[in-house]
Amino acid sequence: MPSQYKIISNKHIPSNNKTRIKTNQYQFNMKSPLLLFLVFLSLDSCINIEGAETPRLKLNQTEINRVTLNCLDKTIDLNQTDITFLIKKINSAKYVGHYKGIVKNSLTIYSNNQDSSNIRLVDNKFKWDKGASHTFQLDLKENYFKDLCNKAVDNEAETEGKLNIENPVRTIARIFNTYNEYQESTDSAENLDSLQQSLKILETSKVSQSDLTLIINVWMYYTVTDFSTVKYTKRVLFAHRDQSIKAVEQRIANREKWETETVAPYSDLSMLLEELKNPE
Repeated sequence: MPSQYKIISNKHIPSNNKTRIKTNQYQFNMKSPLLLFLVFLSLDSCINIEGAETPRLKLNQTEINRVTLNCLDKTIDLNQTDITFLIKKINSAKYVGHYKGIVKNSLTIYSNNQDSSNIRLVDNKFKWDKGASHTFQLDLKENYFKDLCNKAVDNEAETEGKLNIENPVRTIARIFNTYNEYQESTDSAENLDSLQQSLKILETSKVSQSDLTLIINVWMYYTVTDFSTVKYTKRVLFAHRDQSIKAVEQRIANREKWETETVAPYSDLSMLLEELKNPE
């Protein structure tokens, strides 16, 4: 048996040919010592409140190499956070005896020596390949694994839809300068997608003062219909708040010749500066 499974039962069981072990709802006829050994090798056990033996699956995370969630149309490698969370849930699962239901997903657990075990999932209940028909209930909502599968599919679709943007600042400058040159109220769908994704990248990227000045100018003058310029640019500015405060102060001090203190969007810079200094 793979070493990621731990046998915790130390109850003495007679090994004569007529020995019978009775669980809550099952009986196993032990006609040989070998059969008795195999049952205890396959199933962990614990004592329930009535004193009868009930099987339990026990996983040792240090012996587990990886875990995959097998959805209807794809297989997902779970990260270490999800693995740790699920192992705790599996080890503390409640034994519920017989349960009939359609297996919708499954977990495959790979040990360090590449042995594997399959756990069949029926909503928040499971059966495992060495546990025959024994069913356990996890302390999870019924659609937990369905949601996990759907989230993975959505993330994959989002990744496939992303453009290959090597230099987000240059992409933003190109779109912004072209827009200002032609003074139109619309832009191409490709430009809108590129601009949105470039701004998203800058939220977690290292930026310079000149980069933030560009973002401020986009906030001020990129007024394309059906594009949330203010929302996307503010996300970048607030992600780098200390630098952005200096950049806005610098932009206020370096007013363009056509800008006046009483006319938007230049007049709105003081309000933007106040929001950055005093975020809610």
